[in-house]
Amino acid sequence: WSSDVCSSDLVKPANVLLTAEGEPLLADFNVGCCSKVEGAGPSAFFGGSLGYMAPEHIEAFNPDHARSADSLDGRADTFGLAVTLWELLTGERPFKMEQMQGTWPETLKALVEQRQAGPRPEAIASFPEGDVVGFRDLLLRCLDADPDKRPATAGEMARSEEHTSE
Repeated sequence: WSSDVCSSDLVKPANVLLTAEGEPLLADFNVGCCSKVEGAGPSAFFGGSLGYMAPEHIEAFNPDHARSADSLDGRADTFGLAVTLWELLTGERPFKMEQMQGTWPETLKALVEQRQAGPRPEAIASFPEGDVVGFRDLLLRCLDADPDKRPATAGEMARSEEHTSE
């Protein structure tokens, strides 16, 4: 992953494939764009899965918000990766399930507010401390509502994890 590339909808459990050896691979056959086709830039193919979207991604998805899809970067992906890893380790996502709350823009605004408040206290309490000391704290950093406080890339996230497990 590059910090200036945002996959938009790659990092979620449905896109994790396992090799015969059990090695995870990320794949997405749903989102793509081509710079050679007029009108086929990032905004034309913008979307995602709400449960794994960073707050800034939801804002860009909201037609009533000024944020554009072009403003997103790899930090939105590290947020989605953290949600995915959290779900793999606990069986639940760190935020409440998405439910319609009035109009579509009102629902999106409520989801942003939910992420700005941070993961549910019961989700944090249920996180297994287990094998990797500091891993929960790393995921909480990746789930920060402020993109500037998150690792810029999955590589930076992995390097942070290496330091926490030493």
